[in-house]
Amino acid sequence: MFCNSKNDADETRPNVNVCPVCLAHPGTLPVINREAVAHVQKVGVAVGGELADYTEFDRKNYFYPDLPKGYQISQYEYPLVSGGELLGIALTRIHLEEDTASSVHDEKKGMTLIDFNRAGVPLMELVTEPVMHSAKEAGAFARELQLLMWYLDVSEANMEKGELRIEANVSVAHSNDKLIPANKTRIVLKDESYKLMGLLFKIHNELGTTYKEKNYQDAIAAVLEKQHIPYEREKPFGVMMDGEKVSDFYADFLVDRSILLEVKARKEGISGENIRQTLRYIKSANTPLGIIVNFRKQQLEYKRIVNPTFDKNSVSFGVHSSTKLGTKVEVKNLNSFNAMERAVAYEIKRQTELLERGEKVVQETRGWDEAKQATFSQRVKEGSADYRYFPDPDLPSLKLSEQSNYSESALKKSLPELPWERRARYLSLGLKPEDAELFVRQTAIGNFMDELSSAYKGDPRSLQLAANYIANDLMNIIRLREASTRQARDTSKRDSGEQSDIPSSRMNETSIGISAVDFKSIIDMLLASKISSRSAKDMIAVFAAGEKEEPMHYAEHHGLFQTATEDDLSRLIEKVIAEHPAVVEDYRRGKEPALEYLVGQAMRVLRGAADAAALREKMKKTIRK
Repeated sequence: MFCNSKNDADETRPNVNVCPVCLAHPGTLPVINREAVAHVQKVGVAVGGELADYTEFDRKNYFYPDLPKGYQISQYEYPLVSGGELLGIALTRIHLEEDTASSVHDEKKGMTLIDFNRAGVPLMELVTEPVMHSAKEAGAFARELQLLMWYLDVSEANMEKGELRIEANVSVAHSNDKLIPANKTRIVLKDESYKLMGLLFKIHNELGTTYKEKNYQDAIAAVLEKQHIPYEREKPFGVMMDGEKVSDFYADFLVDRSILLEVKARKEGISGENIRQTLRYIKSANTPLGIIVNFRKQQLEYKRIVNPTFDKNSVSFGVHSSTKLGTKVEVKNLNSFNAMERAVAYEIKRQTELLERGEKVVQETRGWDEAKQATFSQRVKEGSADYRYFPDPDLPSLKLSEQSNYSESALKKSLPELPWERRARYLSLGLKPEDAELFVRQTAIGNFMDELSSAYKGDPRSLQLAANYIANDLMNIIRLREASTRQARDTSKRDSGEQSDIPSSRMNETSIGISAVDFKSIIDMLLASKISSRSAKDMIAVFAAGEKEEPMHYAEHHGLFQTATEDDLSRLIEKVIAEHPAVVEDYRRGKEPALEYLVGQAMRVLRGAADAAALREKMKKTIRK
């Protein structure tokens, strides 16, 4: 962060990537890493935070063996980013600091060694508001943060290598002496707003950026009706002043009785006044959420505004928890999402039981013991005053507006499609949420899907079928291949005495094997009923293994085309029924597996060259005659 020694999370030799600056030799001076500042600003733009114009670095004073200077260079009063939102979770701040060294504990020798390779590495710290109410919600947030780091290409964010670390702050609050559980109706309206944004992305993709507001409003109304989503258009609400109605305003849309949607078609984009106006609207209308959407930008522009009247600690509409938070406990050493979720769940349970016994929760830092599945006390937690922050005299304060590469407009232009935008786009195509999530998280598979989407020109029926075969059949093949490769590599390294590689968490390097062109050809034959589902599955496996022949020729050479006529199928079904009367009787008595046996017998004769679903239905009808 403040010197030019190498940042390398893969380095296993201790104390190799070091220099006099990160080792805190006397007389050395730090220099700010320009690219690290720009990376944090880029994250701030992506989450809709307020970028600082003025910022400075501070000294955070505390003693720990892995802190060579006796203080850490961090940011306190002037963080690079303030506010913002990720996955419906409000953010407090994002600041930049230097990492510490690593403590290596050798229990056999009874000693701790220090590896300074990590000392001084740029460390972005993101702090959320205390608005999460469950371990599951915290896990979902952390996974979305990792995704954002990958999409922005600002960090590998590999937890196994310490490039992404989570510190969970847990506090339990009372409300009428009862704890209010979290539930799915939290005011962030995650599922509802994802679905709505998916529809808005679809409209933007199909209509483009040239129409007037009314044209987009008409399109929204038509899509909402088609999706059977309740809405009111030009819904009147009272403008209140001093508790009295003085006039009316008309919301563009009230969607599902909970989301106030304002539609814009402005070249200059969504303004601060638009945001403030919508905030006033949702307060007057008493709706939990407001969304402003602007269709005149090349990428759909939108802002999501939560009504502060619905307390940020509320867990459901009309039900509010105590605004007074309980004593905070920080849990460190969380090296996986699952470990973090288990630690949070344990800590909620531990603190609840303490309070129910009439005992106090101590503000402290705790660690997570994976073997015992429990947290344990490490040290009493300091407050900010204990760190004695003051501006670092060796570093200049920064006026970011004077630096061209920190321009907010330039940073916005550099943003790729973000994870939630990509997720909404897939949902707008009618893909299942679990399939959409697969394509968002595993970007190589998502890019493969995008090639098909472009080739099919967004046709929902074709894409939904293709997505199903990718998510199930193709992914099974890829997982088996990768597991086999990993096992062979680990065996080889064990035999040679080498240490096995730590698998990467980043999923954009997946080897697919089959080209999008060949995959589309197989799906096209299936859509045209030229081949059966069984044949399509087999062909996907063959081509993923490296088959070079053109799919149409392959199907012809191997007799995979469905050539049986309706009369042929009818005769075959009658024959199978006649040959297996006992099995037919079992099916009539309600034993469903008996039907699958009969279908299997027919498919064996046809060598798979028939649609199993159609054959099953025809078999049912014939038996019932």
